[in-house]
Amino acid sequence: MNIGIDIDNTLCNNYERVLNWSEIYNCSINGSNNKKDLNTLEMKDVFGWTQEQENEFWTKYIDVIANNLDLRPFVKEVIDELRNEGHKIYLITSRINKLYPNILNITDEYMKKHNILCDNIIFEALNKLDICKKNNISILVDDNIKVCSEVSKEIPVLCFKTLYNQNFTCFNTINVSNWIEVYIEIQRFLGNKEYNLDIFKNIN
Repeated sequence: MNIGIDIDNTLCNNYERVLNWSEIYNCSINGSNNKKDLNTLEMKDVFGWTQEQENEFWTKYIDVIANNLDLRPFVKEVIDELRNEGHKIYLITSRINKLYPNILNITDEYMKKHNILCDNIIFEALNKLDICKKNNISILVDDNIKVCSEVSKEIPVLCFKTLYNQNFTCFNTINVSNWIEVYIEIQRFLGNKEYNLDIFKNIN
């Protein structure tokens, strides 16, 4: 089975780190870090920026943010186990090289640094439903509400819960809060009643 996995806020824990750097930038342009809306993925909506200001923020901070993201707990163990079971892992991301020239290299180096093995990385995935269909993806793990809503019309989705999508529900979508739940839900999707939970034996 081909499994699609988003990178930002799904494989990595982006939101809190991005929010911290956004507060620094917001103070530099507005003199405060007052937040308008935390129930959104876009920093321009969180702080009330213009599109131009958001573009300036990402241009200024994308490298330092992308180089210092934390992997979500057990994501490597789950990906390794799924590949051991014979499944193919496709990392599907909307990271765009035209806007951020170093982002492809940064992403590749990040995966090498954390020893994340996959079968393909697809960048500039602005229409994930089309990409999932072209690559015969059977299930997608993502956090973006718009992506989950669109892809789930035709392909099952595991929606990774984050600060901004807590109340999201959708047909053909199961909400998950961690990578243990991701693994279990994929096994249920496959119809497996027995599966390897030893990969989580080092939980503290």
